[in-house]
Amino acid sequence: MANLLKFRMRRYLFLLLCLLSITMWFCNRGYKPHNKDDLLSNKTYNWQKVATQHFDIYFESGFMPNNYVDSAKTIFERKYSELLKSLEIATYDSRLNLFMIDTRDKMKNIVGMETNGLANVEDNTVFSIFNDNVKTFGIHEFCHIITMNDWGKTDQIWLSEGLAVCSDNAWWSFDLHSLADYLLIKGKLVPVKELIENFYKCQSSISYPQSGSFVKFIKEKYGLDILKNLWKNGTSVFQKSLNKSLSSIEQEWLEEIKKHENSNIDYLDKVSSLIPK
Repeated sequence: MANLLKFRMRRYLFLLLCLLSITMWFCNRGYKPHNKDDLLSNKTYNWQKVATQHFDIYFESGFMPNNYVDSAKTIFERKYSELLKSLEIATYDSRLNLFMIDTRDKMKNIVGMETNGLANVEDNTVFSIFNDNVKTFGIHEFCHIITMNDWGKTDQIWLSEGLAVCSDNAWWSFDLHSLADYLLIKGKLVPVKELIENFYKCQSSISYPQSGSFVKFIKEKYGLDILKNLWKNGTSVFQKSLNKSLSSIEQEWLEEIKKHENSNIDYLDKVSSLIPK
């Protein structure tokens, strides 16, 4: 049983890294999946719907266990409230749609690519895999939807992805600052200037948790208004609003993450063992 669980976890983590790489490639090229109405009008699928206060959740009852649906209703409502509070958004007027899909083959038929999850920002819709191996209960994709629709679109990919990672407040269950310090000690962190200018060219297993930690630091030390300003105007905001260079902000962040314990982190071992042998 222990070996089976270990295999499933490795397969899940491997699929997650594939998801990040594939999703970045498509999103960078303006890819957008079908909208909710198109999918609901497709008679190939027998979608059932449950509604919560803020979500419409769609699933095929013969393929999606009831306990997954019940968990989604509870978890996403809780995380939604936490997300709006952290973003200081009083209300989000649009309802959010979640399509719970049981296989990657079915996901490919629906959104046009094989992935664990994808968001249609304009349609307020997320498509996510839920099965024995993968359960995408994170609020990451909904953070993209809410920030892009409330704050406007941004070309600051490092910030958009970092904020989405922050919304789950962890990466692979590891504390963001602890994991960043671990990566620093291992010599794996990317210079922040490179992370900002070439996010898509960086290794996703490093760029995502690093951007999450960096954005979390900025938010905690300088506040949400600075993040919103960065979102609209880019990193020139550091000099104009804080009278600090990007390199000085980076050094402050590095000093902060060094305060966090990382002795129990084995992240790189997990990453290196992802590809099934």
